[in-house]
Amino acid sequence: TMPAWDYGTLFLIGTLLGGLIGAVTSGGFKVEWAPQVWTDQFGASRPKRFAAALLGGFLTMYGARLAGGCTSGNGISGSLQLAVSGWTFMAVMFASGLATAFLLFRAR
Repeated sequence: TMPAWDYGTLFLIGTLLGGLIGAVTSGGFKVEWAPQVWTDQFGASRPKRFAAALLGGFLTMYGARLAGGCTSGNGISGSLQLAVSGWTFMAVMFASGLATAFLLFRAR
């Protein structure tokens, strides 16, 4: 069946088109199978990339559920309500991002 032309569908289409237009007009658009930083660090294996993405998504969602909500709701709304779970999730998310950036972009 066709999806309804409601707010959610139009928001999704607008997000995709907006990103595409921004990438094309900035000159940064290119099609690639694997980001260069990933290939440099881990090789070009598609199954390995899929497994890493799946594991990362699972860990993020599992952590958010442990803390009491979805990732955006817990991180944004929870921290604005001064909930310990929201602040804990945001701190761990940023620490994980820093660790990942260090792993991928460290000097060789």
